[in-house]
Amino acid sequence: MKYLLFFSIEDDITTHRMVDWCISLNVTPIIIDTRNLSKVLLNYSIANNIFSFQIKHKRSIVTEKDVVGYIYRRSNASTLSNYKFSTLTPELEEFAQQEIISFNSGFFHALFKYMKGVNNLNTAINDKLETLFLAQESGFKIPDSHLLTSNEEAIKIIKKTGKRYITKPIYNMVMLRHNSNHYMQYTTEVKSKHFNKESEVFPFLLQERIEKSFEIRTFFLNEKAFSMAIFSQEDKQTSEDFRRYNTVHPNRTVPFELKKEDLLKLKKLMKSLNLNSGSIDFLKSETGELYFLEVNPVGQFGMVSGPCNYYLEREVVTNLVSNEKIN
Repeated sequence: MKYLLFFSIEDDITTHRMVDWCISLNVTPIIIDTRNLSKVLLNYSIANNIFSFQIKHKRSIVTEKDVVGYIYRRSNASTLSNYKFSTLTPELEEFAQQEIISFNSGFFHALFKYMKGVNNLNTAINDKLETLFLAQESGFKIPDSHLLTSNEEAIKIIKKTGKRYITKPIYNMVMLRHNSNHYMQYTTEVKSKHFNKESEVFPFLLQERIEKSFEIRTFFLNEKAFSMAIFSQEDKQTSEDFRRYNTVHPNRTVPFELKKEDLLKLKKLMKSLNLNSGSIDFLKSETGELYFLEVNPVGQFGMVSGPCNYYLEREVVTNLVSNEKIN
């Protein structure tokens, strides 16, 4: 019996769709929450340039010889709740937490080096600003971006350039929960009037707003690009951020193909980021120029797969169960 490892969370829809394809391809899926990795991973070793491990699965022991590959999708934060300690001092608790993090990280480093896989715990979160630098070095146009700790400086930039600007998190966007409500973070246009010169300010990103013809979401896998054009600018509700979904009148979406030279730039960028997969956001300006915005190493690709009939869940699984090496 051959196995495919999924490192994910229970309610990730994309994971379950890929699991369905595993069954049709006669491969047994094993879904592991990395929060519990140290409870099911009995051991892993690197000796004489050979990587080996044992995973407890139901009543069986699965080794690296039984596994055709792995997919990293989502994970919950590592926790000590699986272990019964007597009272720990804050210093010992931090030490124990770091031991678990290092145990998990080491395993994923070895997986990336020695086994076919898609994404990785250690590359699941990237630095947006570093990615912008690398995108520019790869040949992409990027919006002018300013990191600020002064409202007054933001006002000066807006007045001096005469450009329109947006703001969004420097780090990844998160879902905020309060009581029984959920709140999303969105890209939003800002103007001089929004800044109070006198108030203290937390570091923030001010980024040039590019007037767009449409947005492009690209799923990158094994040096292939599967793209979709999103005509979000046709709806005021979604014109700044297509994730402000209009469920009554959804944005028009169509398959899209990147130019060969843009695909080469993307391959160069993904190689520099040490990624073999990811979801990339571009936009096409009103003047016809392609702008790179960001890459999410573990971004959702179901929104591209379904509307464009790409069957990306099948594509990911078949890449791993075939003999092609994709790392």
